[in-house]
Amino acid sequence: MTKLLPVILSALACGCSSSPDDLFGAQGDGATGASADAGGAADGGGSNGPRGAVNLEIYAQPERDCPAGNVHVDVGNATASPPVLVADGEGGAHVACTIAVDGDKYSVTGKIVDGPRSFEVDQLVTDGSGAVGRVRVADPASETPYESTKDHTCLFQFAAGDGQGVDAKQIYVGFDCSELQSTEDHKKACSSRYGKLRFEGCTPR
Repeated sequence: MTKLLPVILSALACGCSSSPDDLFGAQGDGATGASADAGGAADGGGSNGPRGAVNLEIYAQPERDCPAGNVHVDVGNATASPPVLVADGEGGAHVACTIAVDGDKYSVTGKIVDGPRSFEVDQLVTDGSGAVGRVRVADPASETPYESTKDHTCLFQFAAGDGQGVDAKQIYVGFDCSELQSTEDHKKACSSRYGKLRFEGCTPR
C-alpha cells in the first residue's frame, strides 16, 4: 500500500458519477490523490471484500425545518485505531464501493446500509486535496432519507497527519454537508457535521 502524502484542502469541481445502486446518476472519471493509510482495520471476519465505516451528526440549523433534529449516524468507527469496519454481508449489512482512476484523479462511489442506518456517496471526484460530492443519509429513527442537491453539495476534506487519503481501493476522508433535503418534503432540510468516511476493499475501475 502506498504511503499517505500530505494533503491540503482545496475544493474541486465534481464529475458525474453513479453509486453502486445508481442513486445519483451516471458515473464519470475520477481525480488523483493521496493514498489512504488504513492498514490494520478491525472488521467482521477479515473479508477481502468491501468494508466500510461512517460517522456523522445530522443537526438542525435555526432557520431550517429539520424533522430529524440532532442525531448521530454511526456504522462502525472510522476514527478508531485500528478502525472498526463493517464487512459486506456481516450481520445483514450491505457495503459496496467503487473507485475509478483517471490519471491523477479518483472518482468514488459507495454505500453502507446496516439496519435503519444507511449512507451513500456519489460524484466524489478528488486528487487527494479535497473535493465536493453528493451524499444521501437516512434518519435512523424515521428512516427518511436526506440528500445533498446539485446546488448544495458536500465538502470532503483530507486532514494532513490523520492518515486520510485515497487510492485505487480505499478512501478515508472527513466531510460536512451544509444542506441535506428530505426526499419526502423538499421544504424540510438538515445539515451534517463531524463526518468521517472510510471504505476499504473497493472495486477499482
